Amino acid sequence: MRTDVKGVYIILWIFSAACVILRYIESMSDELLTVEQAAQKLQMHVATVRRMLRSGQLAGMKIGLKEWRIPDKAIQALTDASMLSKPVAPKGE
Repeated sequence: MRTDVKGVYIILWIFSAACVILRYIESMSDELLTVEQAAQKLQMHVATVRRMLRSGQLAGMKIGLKEWRIPDKAIQALTDASMLSKPVAPKGE
């Protein structure tokens, strides 16, 4: 196969993958937040949110090399889970 034909196949593959990703993002019914917006909602530092995204503690999608988008449902799930795991102090103390 010639080199220029291989290049066309690679471009078509990248384009089709991008279309699939865009369709997936558009099909999501909830709002996608930036890292900064998620940090503000969670009342955390931006670096903490990025660390949680990299470790998988917070669900999100990486767009490009540095950008993340976090579904609002992931923020809700994290806050619901953290409310359940916080210890409650006795009333007498």
